Amino acid sequence: MKKFCSLCNRNLIDIKEKYCNSCKAKIGIRHSIYKKDRKDTKEQKFYSSKDWIRVRNIIRGLDNNLCLMCLNKNELNNSGTIHHIKELKEDWSKRFEKDNLISLCESCHQKIHRKYLMSKEEKLKVQHDLRVLIEKYRE
Repeated sequence: MKKFCSLCNRNLIDIKEKYCNSCKAKIGIRHSIYKKDRKDTKEQKFYSSKDWIRVRNIIRGLDNNLCLMCLNKNELNNSGTIHHIKELKEDWSKRFEKDNLISLCESCHQKIHRKYLMSKEEKLKVQHDLRVLIEKYRE
């Protein structure tokens, strides 16, 4: 069986794979540069924890492994990321709360973080909009 690559959503790959070869190469380079300069070791350890992986998989199931922002635009894209609406650095206690976690494709995830940087007001608006999507699409 085949499916679309979780990142580019264009190339067909084996059902057991997550990314096409082209995206694997891009991710590997980007990820190694990104990880090298990170200072937030507490957060990085968290993202490798069994508890996070379990909760992340639960959220993917709740969101049918779809990006809820794309779904809201009548587009179907796989979720590549589970996003913390209220970021870990802002409120560590919300790291496992289902209403603080949303499935997003990588493109939407990057858009969200760019909006977060625009202003505090924009960030609060986006956070509200993401919570509305959770209410709309989760039972």
